[in-house]
Amino acid sequence: MSYYEAADWVGKETPPASIIACRSTYLFYLRAHRKTVGYVFSEKPDEVLKSLTDQHATYVVVDHFMWTGTTGHYLVPAIQTRPAMFQPVHQTADKETWVLAIHPDTAGSAAPR
Repeated sequence: MSYYEAADWVGKETPPASIIACRSTYLFYLRAHRKTVGYVFSEKPDEVLKSLTDQHATYVVVDHFMWTGTTGHYLVPAIQTRPAMFQPVHQTADKETWVLAIHPDTAGSAAPR
């Protein structure tokens, strides 16, 4: 499962103090051994982004779970409104799960509409 592959990568390649925002926090923590936090399920992108910054998340996982559409419905639209805030740092072999570094200091630069 690519979610586990991403968690394994995070556990090996990120600083121990990293905070990972993801959909399934318990599963991710068990593999990555990093603090994990969820994100707000809101259709308002600014609320989702605020939940990431308020929790001091340093990375976010963009998964492709088939059993839930929350990532695509809430997280991806928020990321798309502030692309400069996120830097891809890892993509799983199947290209279905991404790990993005979060740069909150660029949160104010909105995507062109």
